[in-house]
Amino acid sequence: MSPLAAFGFGALTACMLMRIAISIAHDIHDRRGRRDRSHGDHRTSKGRR
Repeated sequence: MSPLAAFGFGALTACMLMRIAISIAHDIHDRRGRRDRSHGDHRTSKGRR
């Protein structure tokens, strides 16, 4: 594996991990912040995946 390919793979992995962490943080934020909107609860947790 060339260093350039390894760097690209690392960047891709970091991007994916970042996206997963952001989505998890958004889910937690949605559950805490929008407790009064009960309609969006089951949609936000299961609808994305």
